Amino acid sequence: MLRIRTIKTGSGARAVQVIYYLNRKRVIYKHIGSAKTDSELETMLVVAQDFIDNYAPTLPFEIETKFDNLLYLDKADFLGVYYTYLYEILSAIIKKVGLSGINKQFLLDLVIMITTIFIFENSPG
Repeated sequence: MLRIRTIKTGSGARAVQVIYYLNRKRVIYKHIGSAKTDSELETMLVVAQDFIDNYAPTLPFEIETKFDNLLYLDKADFLGVYYTYLYEILSAIIKKVGLSGINKQFLLDLVIMITTIFIFENSPG
């Protein structure tokens, strides 16, 4: 669980950090900044709370999570989606019905496409 921490720095300013505990050790997740006045401190505390609420990953309650294993979508590549489940189901039905005697795969694929169109056009909703 992320928490806000304020500490005094060597220069006399107050640093605002977002931290969490892992194996009883404090880990700094994000350093928000250093404030020299009370108004700056209040602003940074609001920014830190906003970071926790909106930008930090949503974590399950009371489950220890390793932050270095989270998936960052901005650094991930989308490779595509394959819809093979319906194709496999319809292929199994074709074999059960007895149309598997057709040796042309292209013709079987056309039957599956027509069946799929028929299913979606006649489905309720």
